[in-house]
Amino acid sequence: MSGRMRRLVRLSAVGALMMAAAGSGTAAADDVAARDLMTRVAARAEPARMMTTVQFELQARNGDVQARTATLYRLIGNDYKKIAMYFSLPRGIRGSSFLSWNGQAPGFEDDQWLYVPALRRVRRVPIRERGQAFLGTDLSYGDISLVAKLDPEEWRFESIEPGEGTTRVVTASARDADIVRETGYSRARWTVDTARDFPSQSEYWDAQGEPLKRVAYSDIELRDSTWSADRIHVENFKTGHRTRLHLTEVRVNAAATFADDLLESAQLGRGPRSTRRRWCLRLRRCRLRRQRSR
Repeated sequence: MSGRMRRLVRLSAVGALMMAAAGSGTAAADDVAARDLMTRVAARAEPARMMTTVQFELQARNGDVQARTATLYRLIGNDYKKIAMYFSLPRGIRGSSFLSWNGQAPGFEDDQWLYVPALRRVRRVPIRERGQAFLGTDLSYGDISLVAKLDPEEWRFESIEPGEGTTRVVTASARDADIVRETGYSRARWTVDTARDFPSQSEYWDAQGEPLKRVAYSDIELRDSTWSADRIHVENFKTGHRTRLHLTEVRVNAAATFADDLLESAQLGRGPRSTRRRWCLRLRRCRLRRQRSR
């Protein structure tokens, strides 16, 4: 079932529950102010194109640190979002890549793919695995596609409380058991800066209702009229493991020059270099044609 169809089914179920509650006089609806804020967070504008270098730092409970480097590409249309990540360092993970598609366009299904050089094939990530850790980090596969965002239809917003300054703290629980199984989260709490509709922190509870992890966003920058966080710090309460992400060389919209087919599953095993090579060849051919036509 596509992501769009799943959302429609959930919305229908939620609507039926709310109608039943209204008929029985029971208050089962979301907190209106909380839902309004988190809907604005979900709808916050993002650059249509983005590319950046992502420096990962994975820290174990004993203090051991592993560093990784990847290039992230993001492409957003009116009703879809594509994110691709290509790892270049260290040697043990070089060549690994990941692709996520999310959208509501007809025929466009939510999907994720992973390429690991040792397997020599592109593998589709099943829905049941999207709550699992992404390549040894403290982010899940699902988190990667919704960094500093959320799908409001997956949550029942219970309360909103004042925080420091312009922030508000929103608490929510997963809509149903399917959401818990897919995401691995039963509850969540966001601290949101209402001046930017951007979260400074997200906290999650696991399927058993135990505290799982905290995601903090910092170095929040305004680029081409859109906000984004250049640093993300994830702390896993159960394992004591931490993941830090630092985004550098961030380029958006016109400055983000890359081939769109980098965000297609067929490209994952080839990497960005082959695309760049083809792009350069096309550019040379175009220049030759222009010179000959003069």
